[in-house]
Amino acid sequence: MSEKSSDTQQKFRTLTELKPSTAKEYQDAIIKRVDYFAKTGTSTFNNTIENTIVKGANLFLNAKDKIDAMLGDEVMDKVHNAIEKILLLF
Repeated sequence: MSEKSSDTQQKFRTLTELKPSTAKEYQDAIIKRVDYFAKTGTSTFNNTIENTIVKGANLFLNAKDKIDAMLGDEVMDKVHNAIEKILLLF
């Protein structure tokens, strides 16, 4: 029983030690894990979510750029002022 206790204490000390290389070790472990999933492509959930978010953001930003270009600077300033006034009412 004392062997398990000392082993648990050693693991706890190892996990909670604060040394300058700890952050670097964690960073390396995370990068290694990300590289692993990137190479294997086994994380379909993350790929699906990331692709959906990126495509949605891309569509939204492209639409915003086109609307901004069509309206011009003066109209956009008026729209921004109107939005600010509406938001200040609440």
